[in-house]
Amino acid sequence: MINTSTILIKDVEVVGRRGRTSVYIEDGKIVELGEVKVEAERVFKGNYVLSPAFYNTHTHAAMTLFRGYGDDMELQEWLTTKIWPKEANLREEDIYWGTRLAAIEMIHSGTVAFADMYFYVEAVGRAVVDQGVRALISGGFIDLFDEDRREREIKTVEAGLKALEGFPRERVRPSLGPHAVYTVSKEGFEYIRDKADETGYPIQIHLLETREELEEFLKEHGTSPIRYLQELGILRRGTITAHSVHLTDDEIRTLSRIGVYPSHCPISNMKLSVKGIMPAQRMINSGIKVTLGTDGAASNNSLNMLEEMKFAALLAKGLSAPTDLPAETVFKMATEWGAEALGFRGGRIEEGYDADLLLFRKDHYSFTPGYNFTSDIVYSATPSSLDTVICLGEVLMEGGVVEGEEDVINKAREVAYDLIQR
Repeated sequence: MINTSTILIKDVEVVGRRGRTSVYIEDGKIVELGEVKVEAERVFKGNYVLSPAFYNTHTHAAMTLFRGYGDDMELQEWLTTKIWPKEANLREEDIYWGTRLAAIEMIHSGTVAFADMYFYVEAVGRAVVDQGVRALISGGFIDLFDEDRREREIKTVEAGLKALEGFPRERVRPSLGPHAVYTVSKEGFEYIRDKADETGYPIQIHLLETREELEEFLKEHGTSPIRYLQELGILRRGTITAHSVHLTDDEIRTLSRIGVYPSHCPISNMKLSVKGIMPAQRMINSGIKVTLGTDGAASNNSLNMLEEMKFAALLAKGLSAPTDLPAETVFKMATEWGAEALGFRGGRIEEGYDADLLLFRKDHYSFTPGYNFTSDIVYSATPSSLDTVICLGEVLMEGGVVEGEEDVINKAREVAYDLIQR
């Protein structure tokens, strides 16, 4: 990373705007747009397209360590025979290096901030700060309806929140992460609700990912997971609901009234064959700000938001009409709405917003001939299109290179093979 307090991006074209402009950045903020006359410590000037950076609203970042381990399997078999047994052996060092690897991968495709639900949250926070990115971090709360386990999980959450509160808030935001209705008891959800009330921290949860999840819950409880979680106070303004695939129109209206941020994870959903696709366009039509997530690299198998935008747009069109989820909407899901869901003031190129910015190469084949930059980013751009990534005014990647990435990749490979052999 190159630490600078002032940056001038000079005479570039901007996504969604006509003509060329300049952007002056100071202390991590966009201070001035237009014909900027001031000088800066760093100047970027070239044949670039300037874009807001991307915000990934659902990950298990350190699952990069399981990339390619147990593909092409049924979901429950994959979880019970491959993932959960190895996750039981995870150590703090594994989480740190797996998250560093994830952050590097996300930087290469333009993501500067993500929502994480996993283990050893202090290690996640250290990895986030050390790699220069940002995150909304929660520990995955799973009590499996067992009282003793619930008490242990509560202690883990309390210790994790205390640790996360020690990180700079502009980089790390604490949150609460009850896993799902099929892994968390009513009493566990009540603890999460009370903790959210006490702290004001947001909640992230897996919601209605599979048809089986819905059918089994209805059979056991006689009510829908949406109503259950609403009555328990888990679904509230600002809650991130990952997947949100199997919803009725009435439930969509309910989520709209509440003000949640669904995280659409189309690639993971297809790979795990959840027997459905989030009704994203219908949700947006109802006033919901739908966001985009990659899920973990064990079920994607990448953390590439450029791919996620394209898949989201194409799936919607394949299911309904070519006008569903147009490029402008999908771009907003990955930028402005994603930043809002994570609680960061980014996703827009405007004065006063965080300097989370991307410089794409206008001379790249994917931006040629360049009729519509938003469409180019959503439908044709690749990580090789991206030259520079800036997060809070810090240059994380320049010329397609992230400083020190080779060392991180080698260390992550080392800990991954050690983990699988335990």
